Amino acid sequence: MPKLGRDAWLVNASLMVFAAAFIGITQLLRVIYLLRLGAGLELIGLLYGIGALLFGVLGLPSGALGERIGPRRAMLLGAGVLTLGLCLLPITELLAGPVRAVWPVVAELVNTLGWSLLVVNSVPILVATTAPEERKTAYALREALMGFANLSGMLLAGVLPAFFALLLGATTATPAPYRFGLMVSAALGFGGLLLLSRTSSLQVERLETTASSARAPWWPIVLLLISGFLNQGAVASCRAFTYAYMDTAFGLPTSVIGLISAIGMGAAVVAALNSSRLARRYGSGRAMALASAALALDLLLMALIPHWIAAAAGTIVVLALFSLWMPAYQTLQMEFAAPGQRAMVSGAGFMALGLGFGVVSLIGGRLAATTGYPALFLLGVFLALSSAGVMLYVHKLRVRQGATADHPQEQTIGRSAAMSLEPETHPVGG
Repeated sequence: MPKLGRDAWLVNASLMVFAAAFIGITQLLRVIYLLRLGAGLELIGLLYGIGALLFGVLGLPSGALGERIGPRRAMLLGAGVLTLGLCLLPITELLAGPVRAVWPVVAELVNTLGWSLLVVNSVPILVATTAPEERKTAYALREALMGFANLSGMLLAGVLPAFFALLLGATTATPAPYRFGLMVSAALGFGGLLLLSRTSSLQVERLETTASSARAPWWPIVLLLISGFLNQGAVASCRAFTYAYMDTAFGLPTSVIGLISAIGMGAAVVAALNSSRLARRYGSGRAMALASAALALDLLLMALIPHWIAAAAGTIVVLALFSLWMPAYQTLQMEFAAPGQRAMVSGAGFMALGLGFGVVSLIGGRLAATTGYPALFLLGVFLALSSAGVMLYVHKLRVRQGATADHPQEQTIGRSAAMSLEPETHPVGG
């Protein structure tokens, strides 16, 4: 277990609550809720696309704001905005006319702004509260905790519609049970905000030298961002449409879809907990390449076998592989980044993920509606294999340059600085 302080655990707990609310409950129920209101696949793809693209665009500004006002204050702002957004979507059914048509988009924009501020600024806090040799494990633990939260949210989302249908005397073919289920996620948002407000100003000892504040090696970072864009696009080819796929193509009930997603989140927790072991054995770059190659194989099977079992198994594997891939991605970001640029590099990393997810979501909605889901999954195969190729190249670059240590910047710069300077205390929170 990495050594995390009280405030870091509170930050992780808050992220878990928001992940359960936004990723676990809202991401599942909103798709079926809008389908029950008469929306088509184009709107579902548009929502995912707009949200992901905005998440990408906001990556760098979220990091810049975190550097200016402190990651903790930026996270508190994000928590408040996200809680507001979770309250907006459930009232869509109560609106009429043009306002009702655009309201889901408005809610998605608000949610995305809050989520970006939260997750981008959580990465520098984790860096500040862990030693370099513990960061692979710390990132893996964070991903596992988020996966567990997603699992819990998915399980809850799977039973909420039937529960509220029973209370209301309605059926799950009507939108009302889903509206009340979305209200539960809004209530959880207030709980996450309360947890985050209990944190104090985080402090960290950091060495400051001219060398340690030098510019980050941007060429490897650019390649890393390209790989992130491609891999997340491949993930989006499944995740953005899998709920609609299982609902419309196979008629699976919401409880079964929720159970499948929960199993996937459980597999994601196991994968995240083992990701640091894989990265230490093969290196972060090769671990990412292996995960992307496995993702391509999984999507290929989903394209070739149009059956609900293949869809369910494929969804589970996609969730697990992304949790295996993500800690290595974040680890490499922080290894390449100079200490003073970590929030910005973190923001750039999330920007690449958001843009990849958004572009494929926008394309995928029309592709699935016109040519079918197999074509969408084949697009994901191409993107995943491309991502794996880029990361193999990055790994070869690091080996060629002799940067095979787990923490090249800390070991080459930090050690020399430690012999000549006393550490200073710097705040990383508001």
